[in-house]
Amino acid sequence: MIRVFLLMIVPLLLAASVQAQPTPDSTLADSTLAEAYRIFRVDGQRATLDDVFEAIAAVDVVFLGEQHDDPVAHYLQAELLTQTRARMASDEMAPRPLALSLEMFERDVQLILDEYLDDLITESHFLRSSRPWQNYKTDYRPMVEFMKAHGFRVLAANAPRRYANRVSRKGPASLEDLSVWAKGWLPPLPTPGPSPAYKAKWDKLMAEMMAPKDEPKEDTPPADTTAEPTPEAPSHKPSHEARRADTTITHTPQKADTTAQHTMPKAEEKPASPMHGLGYMLDAQAFWDANMAFTLHIHLADYPGSLVFHVTGSFHVEEGLGTPAQLEIYRPGTRRLIIVTKATDDFTTFDAEEHSNLGDFVILTDKSLPRSYESSMRQ
Repeated sequence: MIRVFLLMIVPLLLAASVQAQPTPDSTLADSTLAEAYRIFRVDGQRATLDDVFEAIAAVDVVFLGEQHDDPVAHYLQAELLTQTRARMASDEMAPRPLALSLEMFERDVQLILDEYLDDLITESHFLRSSRPWQNYKTDYRPMVEFMKAHGFRVLAANAPRRYANRVSRKGPASLEDLSVWAKGWLPPLPTPGPSPAYKAKWDKLMAEMMAPKDEPKEDTPPADTTAEPTPEAPSHKPSHEARRADTTITHTPQKADTTAQHTMPKAEEKPASPMHGLGYMLDAQAFWDANMAFTLHIHLADYPGSLVFHVTGSFHVEEGLGTPAQLEIYRPGTRRLIIVTKATDDFTTFDAEEHSNLGDFVILTDKSLPRSYESSMRQ
């Protein structure tokens, strides 16, 4: 069954290039976005932005779990950043150094990102060299430019994709074969593996993905179809290795973003014997979480008292698993806040079975709005 599943899904995920294309109506007025969400606490009680800011003031890291094509989520992320700085400037919140941590950049481009933030290189050279997602301009650039304008740090938090792909093919132990130089982009090896709770969540997701399409569960919402964003293309076609981002599967009952799916081996890359089924995908997922957690740990050690906003796919943070759990290993006692945004058909209604315990705050957004980009397969 697993072998058949792999044969069917590998060409879909990796053999074909997935490109994010802006939608004609992707630019929505802030007034529309500001009315297109509701905030709930972990138990389903309604909350306000003031409640969120009160909680932000008391933590070190704010995990922002998103669905990558959700325009309301991107609007809210920018609002949280700008209003946090404004509240600090007005003494409503104690002043602290701010940082923005992004899953959307890999750790080996931190120097390039720093050079751009410091005005040492132009934006065009920054984009050519840093492998940004194709939806960077619409969805993440506003936050990066805000941080640049105010002299705040931006962290390239993710593992280099080539090494996550190696884990998915050959397992975590294969990273020991890398050079000392390559290991410099990684946390200390071996990185922490997935917890039993994370594995259980992963196994449930895999079971849903492998369920026959003609027998959908009545209580399962439609999938969040997130394309694999690709770099801002210069005048030439980007290489396959330059294409990177999280990919979810069309018509899959997936409730959150995962990373390891796009580290799955290509058709010509034979994985080693599986440890958790579907090759070492779960190990690759945990490896990605470890890299993001280690990036946060290093920043908080280098800049004590900082407040970091970490933007990532929701699966990486839901229920405090994934990256938050890995951060607790690297930096026990880190004060954290988990905010998960979910696009739903009825964003005014909290579904206790589906939404409880996803995060300290769950923000439901209007799924009917045009996505910030739409996926298209390019053969």
